[in-house]
Amino acid sequence: YRPDSLEIIEEPGHLYVELRKKEHSPQIYSGENEVIIIFGTPVVGSTVVKDRQGAKELVRRLKYSPQEVDSVFVVFVYSRPGRSCKIFSDRFGFFVVYILQSSSGLLFSTSYSAVIECAKAAGSVTVDYSAIFEFLWLRRLFGSKTYLTEITTLPYGTILEVEAGRK
Repeated sequence: YRPDSLEIIEEPGHLYVELRKKEHSPQIYSGENEVIIIFGTPVVGSTVVKDRQGAKELVRRLKYSPQEVDSVFVVFVYSRPGRSCKIFSDRFGFFVVYILQSSSGLLFSTSYSAVIECAKAAGSVTVDYSAIFEFLWLRRLFGSKTYLTEITTLPYGTILEVEAGRK
């Protein structure tokens, strides 16, 4: 296991995980029916999630009582049987998840440069001049926009579920 070069490829559900930076290495727990990928240090009750059992309890709490989960995190839960992915982001938005929707599919990443590379490969990228103006004028971007119109971000405090083959 080398965190700077990890890659998981799973067919036919098309789950691809690629890690480029060592400093943001996630915890990855792969079971028979699901893969749980955790960025950050979620705390359930007063316990930091550090193992498979803690990861399963984290997912259960995020689904049914997210107010019991604290700290900074993004959690991806890929269901093999359902070919679906749930993404849970913390209420602070500490880990930004970038989203690219193109004709070839939907991509989620914590790396803006990786999403830009994929956007370029999928077609053209369009600069969002209103976003640049907003940043220059207000010194930040509001909402889920980025500097490119094809790429958005997952809002903080979000639970998103994506199923294969559905729009």
